[in-house]
Amino acid sequence: MNISGVTSNIFNPNLKGKTVVITGAGGGIGRAVALAYGQQETRLGITDKNKDSVSQTFEMLKSLGINDVLWFEGDVTCKADAEQLMGTVAEKLGDGSIEVVNNIAGITADAPFHKMTEEQWRRVLDVNLAGTFVTTQAAMPFMREVAKNEQRIGLPKLRSIINVSSVSSKGNAGQANYAASKAAVEGFTRAIATELAPFNIKVNAVAPGFVDTQMTQVIPEKAMGTIREIHKKKTLCGKFGQPDDIARVVLFLGSDLSGFMTGQVLVADGGLTTGVL
Repeated sequence: MNISGVTSNIFNPNLKGKTVVITGAGGGIGRAVALAYGQQETRLGITDKNKDSVSQTFEMLKSLGINDVLWFEGDVTCKADAEQLMGTVAEKLGDGSIEVVNNIAGITADAPFHKMTEEQWRRVLDVNLAGTFVTTQAAMPFMREVAKNEQRIGLPKLRSIINVSSVSSKGNAGQANYAASKAAVEGFTRAIATELAPFNIKVNAVAPGFVDTQMTQVIPEKAMGTIREIHKKKTLCGKFGQPDDIARVVLFLGSDLSGFMTGQVLVADGGLTTGVL
């Protein structure tokens, strides 16, 4: 083993110059992920269904001197939007290639199961699961097909796909739709990790616990009180997670630091799901 080589490279994420796509970049975890990658001198394609929010993320990146950025208003469930996103980013930023795809976009529509509407069920599954499928598949010409050519000439390159699950995938009252979507994302992650490994594309997921974002700020105050008490007893420093906490895990999964990991789901919940509540 070359010890000097190990010590000099072990903390180098090796992301500089890589072409990175981030969905759901208009706020919360998605925005934090965009800022984290931007500070690694990557070339970014960011998208969100909310035009104002994603343009704000773009302006934040520009204010930090991060200039290799394209922003898009798009729906992750729409094949045409996903194909335009991937094709434009690959052409204008990546010389025909995409190195990292981060599927961050997601929604909730909570309700007790016996009151949950079919529309609530389908909408959450559509965005969280079908959206992850649609955007990932749209990236394949610029990841899998490019990788085949690189292997043919003996210059393979490591690529990465990161999906977002949740600790709610284990089951959470009032979230039958959300839990089902996130459990399915984990299965999807493992399945395509197997298919894409021969092309040096690693596929992993992060499962956040409770994170303080716009999505969780709409929870009724009574329920929030219960959640706060649980976190005081269970988590590091007794606090909620912040978007930056998850962004750092996503950055690790997208980088060469996780170069021998694929098909894995990393839980980032501050210890919330450790032991018995």
